[in-house]
Formats: sequence, structure tokens, C-alpha cells
Amino acid sequence: EEADNDYQKLGADVTFDIVLTATQDTVEKDGFNSSDYDAGAEFPVADEAGLREALEKDNAIVTLIDDIHLDAPLRVAAGHTATIDLKGKTISITNEVPVYNNGNLTISNGILSSHKTDPNPETVIRSESGHLTLENCTIESTSDGKTHLGRYSIQITGGTADITDCELIGKRGGFDVCGDAVVTVNGGTYSACAYYPVYAHDNAKFTANNAAFIKDASLGAVIDSFNFVYAHGTPSIVFNSCEFHTPTYWGIATSGTPSGVVTLNNCRAFENGIEQEIR
Repeated sequence: EEADNDYQKLGADVTFDIVLTATQDTVEKDGFNSSDYDAGAEFPVADEAGLREALEKDNAIVTLIDDIHLDAPLRVAAGHTATIDLKGKTISITNEVPVYNNGNLTISNGILSSHKTDPNPETVIRSESGHLTLENCTIESTSDGKTHLGRYSIQITGGTADITDCELIGKRGGFDVCGDAVVTVNGGTYSACAYYPVYAHDNAKFTANNAAFIKDASLGAVIDSFNFVYAHGTPSIVFNSCEFHTPTYWGIATSGTPSGVVTLNNCRAFENGIEQEIR
């Protein structure tokens, strides 16, 4: 005799709940035994903790999805490679240098900002060795009050740097290039108020192509010089097809700059929009 569902006291519409319990292994098992399996991966971040964690990965590509105000500086160590695409966002800090580089660091497409709560502006990025690349960035160094003191906005004390199509807003000065650093600037606008858009010393090499350098009195510092360049030691400073803009034209280089240090090729100078003789 056949037994059907009625015999088993079961209906055809019986349902069952299945519960799975799992825990995350603390060791990555899909990395083919390589601790660098995530190298080159893209990490979207929205806060300082996420940014620091992402930068611990070598060759990481970090993208910002929100503005980040730092509590302490970011540091890229020697031998480490990192890329930060700001995606139009801002990394900022108060009373500190936001970024130190000794590795191979690329930052692009957004704003880096340092603000001092006293009158003396701080450096925004300091690269001491390795290679620094800045592309399509705005570099802001601001402060409360009015003075001629403070630090230059971008300091390159060693290694190499390529800076392309950036805007620099330096309340005291623009570039401070020293040691054996080699810096190349392509395009962009670089402003300073109290002192010089370019300060080069020791054996540094600074080359700018198709860029504009501006003495901007509106940045609110006490202006000590309307020159654009100051140098000492034996640096090399070359401007190719660049423009210089100032409200009061004193000449490109200060009287203290050694003869032959500055080379000007196909450059133009303007006082309040009126072209001046290059000198």
C-alpha cells in the first residue's frame, strides 16, 4: 500500500530556515601567498583613518570621496609608492605640514591646504627624497594675521619633483628648493606675497616651462620684495616661455642672486597688466 504526504503528516508547502554562521579569517587566503596581492588596488576613502590605512599598502591608489581634515601629518616613507587622487576634494591641516614625502608620491586633482592660527604660514608639502608628482592641484598656505615671516609653501629638499598645471597660493613664498633637488614645473600659476615665488639654493636645479609666477599683494602678508627669484650657492634656475606678474616691477631676480644663476628664455614680465622690459 502506498504512503503519501498525508501519511507522513507533511504538506507539499513545508518550508525550512537555514542559518549559516561564519567568521572572517584574519589571514588573507586568496592572495596566492603574497602579502602584496592588493598592491595597485584602488581604495576609496572618506576619513583620516581610512586614508592612513590605505596608504600603508605599497602602490596603493587612494581616491577621496569626501574632504579630510588631518589631525597629524601624512608621511610617505623611503621606498614606498603611493598615489592619491583627490577627486576634487581637499586634504587640510591646521598648524602643521600636511604631507611629508621620502618615497614616490603622486597627488592629483584637488586641494592641499595648511592654515596657521598665528600670522606665520606653514609649508603645505615637504619632499625630502624620492620623487614627488603634483598634477592639477591647488596648494594653499594661509594664516591669521599679517607678517613677512613663515615658511614657503612647497619645500623640495632632495630627490626630484614634477609639478604640472597646479595653482600655488603662498602667503609667504612659493617654492623653496635646496640641496641637490631637481624640480620641473610645467604649466600652472604660482603666487607668493611676502617673498619670492622661487627660492633656490645649494646645488638645486629648478626649471619652469609655460608657467605664470605672480607677486600677489591680496594674500595679506607684509611684502618685503617685489622680485620673483632669490638664490644663493650654485643652483640652476631656468624659465622657458614663462610670465611674471606684479603690482610693482623690480626685476626678476634680487640683487643678492649670483650672476648667471637665472636663465630666461622667451619670457615676459607685467606690472599691473602692462608689459615691462625683462631684467
